Amino acid sequence: MKQEGIRFSSLPVLQGIETVCGNSISNEIRPHIHKTYIIGIVEQGKRVIKYSDEIVTIPQNDIFIINPGQVHSCGSGDQTEHSYKFLCVNPASVITIGSQISGQAERGPYFGNIHYSCPDITRKIRHFFAIHDDSSASTLEKESLIYSILTETILAFADYPPPIYDVGKQNASVERVCNFIRKHYSENLSLGELSKIACLSPFHFQRVFTKEIGISPHNYLMHYRIGKARKKLLKTGYIAETATETGFADQSHFSKKFKQIVGINPGRYLKISL
Repeated sequence: MKQEGIRFSSLPVLQGIETVCGNSISNEIRPHIHKTYIIGIVEQGKRVIKYSDEIVTIPQNDIFIINPGQVHSCGSGDQTEHSYKFLCVNPASVITIGSQISGQAERGPYFGNIHYSCPDITRKIRHFFAIHDDSSASTLEKESLIYSILTETILAFADYPPPIYDVGKQNASVERVCNFIRKHYSENLSLGELSKIACLSPFHFQRVFTKEIGISPHNYLMHYRIGKARKKLLKTGYIAETATETGFADQSHFSKKFKQIVGINPGRYLKISL
């Protein structure tokens, strides 16, 4: 059993977003409001949220969303413990993303329910919390994941989601970014930087790039880095040096990504290739 506690974190890489992790929480929090959107998941047990005249029970793995200024109370409901993780997202950030989706000025979305279910969004929220304070995870990975979570949440659950503006084919933009990644693959690239090179908003850039190439910008970068790493390994035989030269935070992070893409770790790769 985890020790009861709540941890708050700000994210320097992602301005306007904070995280809250509650472990083994049993006490009830009295009626209150947040100035931000709350987007979270229940990790263990169940979370009971009371708002207006309704009581909603959020089971394990499901999503809860609370609008800015929405009065509510929350707890476990039956004196048992529950654990949760949620994002506190500045309304201005959500409005910006909504406007990027439609290509015009949008108001902040309103979520008419508290309880939602979507295994894909739940998986992405879990993954984000697994990497958000991991120094080995790249800026591009963190930014891409949070944008994906927020855009999918708005489009799937908002009462009146913004229409998706069709930017058409962007072959030249995508090729421009691919060339940039190939030249700067060892650097800590960001979603904002790549979006500017593409002359597209982060939402449309990720959408167009993934459609054109078949994988996300982050995955493209990882595959290109590993391709370069394989050549360097065969040339030098040094794993730690190769990890640093190809942009990975350390040998452990490099080995993990190498195995994910190649199927074996770098040491094994060297043994069967030399």
